[in-house]
Amino acid sequence: MKAFIIKQYGAPHESLSLVDLPLPTPKENEVTVRVHAVSLNALDWHLTRGDPYIVRFLTGFTRPKRDNWVAGSGFAGTVESIGASVTTFKVGDEVIADPGVDLGGLAEVAVVSHKDLCLKPANVSFAEAAAVGVSATTAFQALHDVAKVQAGQKVLVNGASGGVGTAAIQIAKAAGAQVTAVCSARNIDLVKSLGADYAIDYAQENFTQLGNVYDIIIDNVGTQSETDCCKVLSPEGVIVQVGSLSPKGTLTNGLLSGAVAGLFTQKQKGQRIEGIMAKAGGKCLEQIKPLLEQGALKPPIFKTFTFEQAPDALALQEEGHVAGKIVITVL
Repeated sequence: MKAFIIKQYGAPHESLSLVDLPLPTPKENEVTVRVHAVSLNALDWHLTRGDPYIVRFLTGFTRPKRDNWVAGSGFAGTVESIGASVTTFKVGDEVIADPGVDLGGLAEVAVVSHKDLCLKPANVSFAEAAAVGVSATTAFQALHDVAKVQAGQKVLVNGASGGVGTAAIQIAKAAGAQVTAVCSARNIDLVKSLGADYAIDYAQENFTQLGNVYDIIIDNVGTQSETDCCKVLSPEGVIVQVGSLSPKGTLTNGLLSGAVAGLFTQKQKGQRIEGIMAKAGGKCLEQIKPLLEQGALKPPIFKTFTFEQAPDALALQEEGHVAGKIVITVL
């Protein structure tokens, strides 16, 4: 089968190599999936570049330590074979996969733990299903597991037009929250179409200076200081730091910076600053599944590439101006 492996750290056209590999055989608790579509996320380029350097503690310091490490994070497809102990899926099932740092989706056939899968709703296309992985699960965990979003609360999403941001808008609205989206002027119509009650063009207005107060701030880009954000946060409010605005992406913020900011930021008693390192796997996909079935969550697809164009797709993802998700069709 054909697959893109991460042969070295570097730019997409240097790190990704199209190779022929044997068809995988599932271990006892694994499933093989005939891949239909793969979505790209910040996770993909961080791992292919080995940047920030801390990720190399997981993946190898000078080069990827895994041989034939297949790229590609969130994906969707059809179950082709199952391991001896797998009882939750059967051959022919249409599934969504979120394998986390194990990746594996940029192949004609992927092998994945059965715990990283959930059944794809019939009303969702393979492209839309692939676009759920990583971004929507991150948004869901940020809002529900960390911020404990409730109906009637006011939620601000900073960096609202990317994969996590567009998912956060829809997930917050489904929870009954009022949503303000911060993005560029060209994406105002997009975020409003996804349900945002208000939209702020960051080039024209600073949300920390408008006098509005929010119960939850989902910060995907870190463009404002934590101290300034706390000034527009309710007394018991929470900031969830998903990412920061680095030259290429968002992994440089998250769990560690949230902890540091929580210690050193000037904030009122009762306010919280939390970072998130989202957990991959089928459990969160199952929690999101009802939203997909109800049509309350529909990932916007920015652009679709063919399988052979995967390095071009990843290069576009790295540029950081993607509104929604990039999807690669495999089958």
